[in-house]
Amino acid sequence: LLQLVEAIVHSADLSGQVMDKPYALESGKMVMMEFHRQHLREVAERLPVTPFMAKLTDPLEQAKCQLGFLVYVVVPLWRAMAEVFPDLLGCYQNVETRVVEIDFDHLDQWQGVNWDIMKTTEPLQSVVAPPPTLKRPSSGPTRERPSSAFDDEPE
Repeated sequence: LLQLVEAIVHSADLSGQVMDKPYALESGKMVMMEFHRQHLREVAERLPVTPFMAKLTDPLEQAKCQLGFLVYVVVPLWRAMAEVFPDLLGCYQNVETRVVEIDFDHLDQWQGVNWDIMKTTEPLQSVVAPPPTLKRPSSGPTRERPSSAFDDEPE
């Protein structure tokens, strides 16, 4: 039963591509932008770079990323969900449609390309925010740990 619940939650998390085309395309574009920002942050923080996120300014790389995600993650998941819940067959068919919409011969016409990634000119400082600093209250206790019901007990 737990595995079924986990599959349902995972399916909900990956449901963007089962929606109607305009929503699915927008969902995919947002994920591409999220990956692009993660790549910028990895570079700025001198972390190991996630290879598939490194070249997403290229429409071909976006298409390959989206196709791989669909074929290896979303399609198998939603195929299984449609087998268990036949009412979800339309969702599975939408995912299959998203796969064939990616036309590698005409990427300039594929509506899934996030052209905004190529226009991203935001400085890395705005992508990599410094960790928030916590300020102590001007008055009151200056303990290193949060207060609790046991604060009156000796340490």
